[in-house]
Amino acid sequence: AARLGFDNAERWRKLLSARAMDMAKAMKIPDAQFRWYAAFHDEGHHPHVHMVCYSADAKSGFLTKRGIADIKSMLAKEIFQQDLVAIYQRQTQRRDELTKDAGEVMARLVSEMQTGTLENERIGQLMTELAQRLQHYSGKKQYGYLPPAVKSLVDEVVNELERDPRIAAAYDLWYQEREEVLRTYKDDLPEREPLVRQKEFKRIKNIAVQEAARLGDLIPSDLDAQAGGEPADEPSEDSTADAPGDFGAAQSRT
Repeated sequence: AARLGFDNAERWRKLLSARAMDMAKAMKIPDAQFRWYAAFHDEGHHPHVHMVCYSADAKSGFLTKRGIADIKSMLAKEIFQQDLVAIYQRQTQRRDELTKDAGEVMARLVSEMQTGTLENERIGQLMTELAQRLQHYSGKKQYGYLPPAVKSLVDEVVNELERDPRIAAAYDLWYQEREEVLRTYKDDLPEREPLVRQKEFKRIKNIAVQEAARLGDLIPSDLDAQAGGEPADEPSEDSTADAPGDFGAAQSRT
């Protein structure tokens, strides 16, 4: 507390005053009805505050587990702001490294498909099907613009990609930094999400799309024979209407 400057009542008053309306929102209390009081206890080994919040109308207010987590998160990020800067920087570095690794691994897989040395038959089948679908797709070849069926194929490719030892190791390092942040306000860490569900890594889905499109350009005559069956129907304009291209904004998040 002394190192971070939270060993005096004035610092706590400024923090709680600045975040009062955020806490009101988390507690589902209208701003005009929100009331709070706090007391600072200057115990040498454990300086801390006690805070009481309530609604003036005695009617509004409902605290959920999500609300509690939001309050803890906003206070922890403010109190440990300087400590977290270094973690966020490392997390960004890990994210960039994983994205780079994913691009290199995907390029290697496509090369192995061309030379017939690919060992992962599943990802080969998925990439072949995805390449064929993209050959007959006239829209913008980015994940956000693809029809749902093609997006599902891309997701399956990313799931298989996560099994690659290099990608798995890089993802684990990124997640370690993420969990370091969560530990500032959580005792029990949530279960880890698969790579395909992480918004920070939507760029990897576009890498899979780009490599599948390149595969289709490189070996167009082989694709029909490998995939079997007739080419997929070209999607209608309506199929892309609900799929905005949103991967770019996610790249800047840490």
